[in-house]
Amino acid sequence: MNSLEELAAQRREFLAALAKNKGINLDIFDDFYPDEAHFIYELLQNAEDTGATEVMFELSDSKCVFEHNGERQFNLGDIDAITGINNSTKKDDPERIGKFGVGFKSVYAYTSNPTVYSSEYSFQIERRFLPVPVPGREGLGKLTRFEFPFNNSKKNKGAAYAEVKAGLQQLSETTLLFLRNLQYIRWRFEDVEGAVLRHEYSPSHIEVLKQVDGRDVQSSQWLRFAAAVSDVHQFSEPIVGIEKQAVAIAFELAFRGEQKSFDSKKPIADQLRIIPSERGMVSVFFPADKEVSGLRYHLHAPFIPELSRASIKNTPENTPLFEQLASLSARALHVIKDLGLLSGDFLAVLPNNDDPLPERYKVIRTAVVAEMKAQALVPTFAGGYASASRLCQARATLKALLSDEDLAFVTGRGDQPTWAITAPQRSQAQDKFLASLGIASWDAEDLKDFFEARARVTPYSWLGAVDPLVLKWMTAKSLEWHQALYAVLGKYCDDEDDTFDLHETQIVRTVDGSYHLAKDAFFQTGVPNKKDPLPRVDEEILTVGTKKGQQSDARKFLVSVGVKEPGEIEEITLLLKSRYGPEGDAPSDKVYLADLKRLMAFAERNPHSRSLFESAFLFRIDAPEFEWGTAEATYVDAPIQSTGLRVFYESIKDEGERRWPLSVWYKDQGLSLDKFAEFAVSLGVEQYLRGLWVKTDCSKNKKYGYLLQVGGERATSPVDQDYAMTKRTGDMLSLKTVEGSRLVWAAMNRAPPQVLKARYQKNERHGSHYADSRLICWLRDFAWVPQRDGTFVTPRQATTAQLPEGFPYDRSYRWLELVEFGLDERARRTESTERATKRAELGFDTEESLQLALEFSKLPKDEQRKALDRARETADAQAELPERPVRNPDLRAERVGEQARLTPAKEAEVRKRSVQPGVDAAKTESKQYLEDQYRNNQGELICQVCRKPMPFKLSSGAFYFEAVEIVADATKRYREAEPVI
Repeated sequence: MNSLEELAAQRREFLAALAKNKGINLDIFDDFYPDEAHFIYELLQNAEDTGATEVMFELSDSKCVFEHNGERQFNLGDIDAITGINNSTKKDDPERIGKFGVGFKSVYAYTSNPTVYSSEYSFQIERRFLPVPVPGREGLGKLTRFEFPFNNSKKNKGAAYAEVKAGLQQLSETTLLFLRNLQYIRWRFEDVEGAVLRHEYSPSHIEVLKQVDGRDVQSSQWLRFAAAVSDVHQFSEPIVGIEKQAVAIAFELAFRGEQKSFDSKKPIADQLRIIPSERGMVSVFFPADKEVSGLRYHLHAPFIPELSRASIKNTPENTPLFEQLASLSARALHVIKDLGLLSGDFLAVLPNNDDPLPERYKVIRTAVVAEMKAQALVPTFAGGYASASRLCQARATLKALLSDEDLAFVTGRGDQPTWAITAPQRSQAQDKFLASLGIASWDAEDLKDFFEARARVTPYSWLGAVDPLVLKWMTAKSLEWHQALYAVLGKYCDDEDDTFDLHETQIVRTVDGSYHLAKDAFFQTGVPNKKDPLPRVDEEILTVGTKKGQQSDARKFLVSVGVKEPGEIEEITLLLKSRYGPEGDAPSDKVYLADLKRLMAFAERNPHSRSLFESAFLFRIDAPEFEWGTAEATYVDAPIQSTGLRVFYESIKDEGERRWPLSVWYKDQGLSLDKFAEFAVSLGVEQYLRGLWVKTDCSKNKKYGYLLQVGGERATSPVDQDYAMTKRTGDMLSLKTVEGSRLVWAAMNRAPPQVLKARYQKNERHGSHYADSRLICWLRDFAWVPQRDGTFVTPRQATTAQLPEGFPYDRSYRWLELVEFGLDERARRTESTERATKRAELGFDTEESLQLALEFSKLPKDEQRKALDRARETADAQAELPERPVRNPDLRAERVGEQARLTPAKEAEVRKRSVQPGVDAAKTESKQYLEDQYRNNQGELICQVCRKPMPFKLSSGAFYFEAVEIVADATKRYREAEPVI
C-alpha cells in the first residue's frame, strides 16, 4: 500500500465482500462506548499520542469540529489504522495508549462520514472503513482538524448537539491530570468559550484550571507522583517498550485558611494541605468512570481496560501494575513528608483497615501500612515523625502530661518510644488509619497500673513496694504537672466509676515536697505553717495555671482517693502534735486549761480515740526533773483521787522505772476532779496497780513435778504458762504498809482468772495439768494482810472483821479462796459448833449457863444448898398486883363519862404508801453478813454499840436483832455500809 487511492481501493473490495455477507453488522461499534460523547476522550487520546499540547472543540447545531497541534501529522499508516479493525499503529509505539483501533470508532455514534484534515492527507471516511480523498483546508498549517457532522440516522442533530455540549461542559480537572503532553483544552459553542488548562509548579505539584469566557470558574491543586513501569518480565505479553509507560498517583490539595491562590515563592506546606478525595478515580490516562478503588486518592496505570474503557479488566496482566502503584504510594510518603504535607490530616487520605477495598487494591494499603510501621513517617504528638513500631497511643491529656523521656520511664521501653499524633475525632478516617498501624496503646489505665505497681504502700510484699526512682521522678516535676496528673487519673476513675487501689499509692504531693498516701494527706485550710504536723497538699497544685476544669478535676480526684480537709480528729491531732508533741512549746496555764477542757469533751464524744493521745506530753506531773508527761508515764493519786499508787512508785528506787503522779496543780483549777481523773485514766494514766504479776514458765512452780506428769508424748500444742509476783511489788509489800497491801488487794480483785493458775500441756488430746500459780503461792505464804490491830498476817490468819477500811471482801472472789483467806477463823467456828452440841446434851442452852454451872459446882456444898433454897422460895412466892383506892367514885364516874362523850368518832382514809422492792431480800442478806461478822468464838452474837452479847432470843434459840439501814437516802443498798444491829 503506497497511496491513499490504493488504500481506498482495498477498502471498497472489503465493503463489497461485507455486502455479500449480510450477517455481519458493522453497527455493533456504536455500542462499544455507551457513555454519551465518549468520543471526546478518544480524540483527546489521539491528540496526546501525537504530542499535542493544545486542542480545540467547536460545536454547532450541525457538527463538532476538533483541532490539535500535534507534532506528528497523519500518515498513510494512521489512515489505515482508523479505517480498519485491530490494526492500530500504537501497538508498535510504546508511548501510545491502547492496543486496539476501535477507539476512534466511537465517533460513529454521532456521524456517518467524519472528515480529517492534515498537512499531508485530507480525507473523508465513508461507511466507517472507506477513506475518500478531499481537498485540503487552507490556513490550517501544522494543525490537524476533524469534522463530525451530526448525520447518524440513529441520533437526531438536537440530541447529538446536547450530548456533546454536556460532555464538553463536564470535562473535569482529572482530564489533564495524568496526561504528559496535553496542557490546554478549549471549546466553543453558542458564543461561549471554555477551557481546561494545566499548570505545573514542580514535577509533583500541578494546578488545573477551568475557565468560561476567560474567567476562572474552578481551580484544583494536585500532588502527583509517577514512576516508569518496571519488572516487565512480570507481564505475559507486554507491548514493545512498555517500560517507557508510567504508573502514577495524585493527591488532591486544598488551600489553608482564606487563601485562594498559590504563591510559588512560598513553601507549599504553608499554603496547601492534602485532603481526601470524595471518590478515588482510576484512570488509564482518562478516568475509568465505573472502576471503584475504595481509595481517597487517584491512580493511573497503563491497565488493560474493558473495551468500553469504563473499568479495568480483571486479568493477571494488570496485577503487576497494582503492585507498582502500591510501591509508588509507599515511596511517595517520603516526598510528602519532605514537603511538610505529611500531617495528621493527611492520614485520613490513606487507606485503613475499615475501608472496603476491592481485593486487587488491598496491596496498596498493605504497602502503605508496612512503610509507616518501618520508617519514621507517622506524625508524632511532639511534632516530629517516628515509625509506628516506636509509637504509643493515648488520650491527648496523657500525651501532654508525659514527655518522651517520661514515656520511656513508665513503660520501661528502650526503643525511644514517643506519642503518636492524636486524631481529632474517634472512629473517623484518621483515627482508623492510626489504628490500622497497630500502634501500642498506653493510656490512663496503664498509668494507673504503673503507680499501683511501683508506688503502692502495702503490707504484702508480693504486691510490690514504693520504688524510690518513681518518687525521684515525680519530685522533679512542676506543680502544674502534678495538677495535670491528678486530673488525668481522676477522669479515668470517673469513666470507670472506680478508684481501684490508687488510695494505696504514695503519689499525693505535700507542701514540703514529699509524697504521702491520700488518707494521710489533707487540704490546706488556712495560712501555711512550717510547724504544721499534718501533711498538707500544696494548694498551688490546685490553683496554678488557667485551666479551671483541670484544677477542678485534680481536686475531685484527690478527694475521691481519700484526701480531706482536717476534721475534728485531725484538728485534735494537730493540736496534740504541735503543742504537746516532743517539739511543742509549753502553753500558758490559760491556754492549757482551754485545751484540756476541749480534749476532755472530745474524748467523751470519741471513747475510742485513745491512740491519738499516746505520744502527747499532755499531763502536768510532780517529778523532780520533768513538768510534763505522757499518760503511760503517769498515775493518779491524792489529792485528785486516792489510789495508793504513790506508795508503790515511791518504793521503787530506780527513777527510770517509775511513773509520776498527776500534779497537785490540777486541784485548784476549777476542774471536776472526778471527770478529770476519768479522762486521764481513759487515756492510760494508771489508776490501779498494773505491775503486780509477770508471765513466766512453770519451771519454778512448787507443783512442777505434778505438772510434768501430764499425758502425751508429742508436744504438738504445748502450753507452759505460770504467773509470778514482780520483784518491785514484793519489795513494796515487804515494807508492810496498809496502802501497799490495799493496792495489791484491789489489783487481785480485778485480776483475770488465768493468772491464778499455772498450766502445763503437751497436746490438746491429753489436756492440761493445773496448779496454783507462783503469784497465788506467794500471796498465800507471805504475811501481807493488815488487821485492825496494826499487825500483818497471812491470808489464812486474817478475818473479815479485822480488815481495815478499803479491803472489800466478797466470797465470790476466787483468789481469796486460793490464798486460804480466813481459814483459821472458819476452823474455830467449826470447833465452837461442836461444843454447843455437847452443851445442849448436858441441858445447858447457853455457854453462860454452862459456865455458871461450872462456877456453882466449885462452891462449898453448904453454899450450894443455901442458894438453891433461896431460889425455891423466890419461885414459890406470888407476885402482888398493886391496887390504888378511888377516893370519890361518883366524881370519877362523871369525869370518865364526860371524857367518853367528848372523844371523837373513829375515822379512816386511804393514803398512798411508798414501797421499796427488794428491801426484804437486802435485809436478809445483811443479817447473814452481820451474824458472820459479829459472832464470837463462843457462838455469841455481840452488839455493835455496847459490845456485849445480844440479850434477846427467839423461841428457836436464835438471837433476835434488826438490820437497820444507816444511809437512808443512798441510791443503792450496800450490804457492808447500811446494816447496823
